[in-house]
Amino acid sequence: MREYVPALRALLAELLQSHAGLLAAAATSRDVARTTIARLEAAGTSAAWVQLVRGRTLELLESVGVPEENLARYARYGVEAATPPAEAARTGAIVEATTGEEVDARFPESAVGPGQPVGVGRKLAR
Repeated sequence: MREYVPALRALLAELLQSHAGLLAAAATSRDVARTTIARLEAAGTSAAWVQLVRGRTLELLESVGVPEENLARYARYGVEAATPPAEAARTGAIVEATTGEEVDARFPESAVGPGQPVGVGRKLAR
């Protein structure tokens, strides 16, 4: 699965570059989230979400292909949580987890189990 990480990074870079004009026209955080999800979906991403860091809290703004139980569980939670998005928000670093087993080991609060799709978390702005 690690062989997919460079492709995910390339997709993110391409998305940000091609997406810049659309993002510039966005008036709100929710507009940015909707535009980002639409572009990810158009690029073939099967599941993704965009969260807003508001103080010490992550707030789910928009998603595609995410199970309802995850949407409810991660609608709003603290940046101190042991999850890939929270770590990205705290550190500003790209957080890679390429297998369900790796997520389970590194982030037990967000255990996904073997064979579950995983990816890359990244804080896009300060």
